[in-house]
Amino acid sequence: DRKGVDLVTSVLFGGSPVFNPRQLDDNPYPPIVHIEKVSYSNPSSKTDKLYTQFTWTVKKLELPHDQNRITFDYIALHYQNPLENKYAYQLAGYDKNWIQARTQRSATYTNLAPGTYTFHVKAANSDDVWNNKGDSFILIINPPWWQTWWAWVLWIALFISAVYAFIAYRSRKLVQDKKVLEHKVQVRTEEVMQQREEIESQRDNLEKAFSNLKTT
Repeated sequence: DRKGVDLVTSVLFGGSPVFNPRQLDDNPYPPIVHIEKVSYSNPSSKTDKLYTQFTWTVKKLELPHDQNRITFDYIALHYQNPLENKYAYQLAGYDKNWIQARTQRSATYTNLAPGTYTFHVKAANSDDVWNNKGDSFILIINPPWWQTWWAWVLWIALFISAVYAFIAYRSRKLVQDKKVLEHKVQVRTEEVMQQREEIESQRDNLEKAFSNLKTT
């Protein structure tokens, strides 16, 4: 390289070789970061069945609400002292800050709520030269059917129908009660009129009997 050429040239032409360790940077390049795969399963299942999606050509995954235990596996492609590569990740929509994973190459999340998330990962080589752009992956966990928009429309329609049915029932009940009350009033009125006629008849009979008694 250029430094070796300068050193040889200096020695050949009588110069004194000079070595400056600050000019040496054996690891100046950040690593290439890639999310290898996404594994998911149902944390409530007794079978522990695990599904895997490799992400070399896929950058988005959509899952049902019960497949919400997620593991992201990632790697930094830098072959100079690769065991010392360091990582940091963040699940946007869940993590508020970046998580320093050190040399750990996976991240697991359990019982994620329905929603849209973006997993970001960045890495540094063994000399702390970071690739801050890193890699990302979009994860969508769909809500259960009873929490979808059309389910909410159905709930609202059922609620409105129930309110309408209750109002209609109460209206019919009030009309029926009114008819029963009117019938009772009519029957009571007829009874009162009949009693009045009987009283008047008895009064007439008494007056007639009293008149006959006076005559006698």
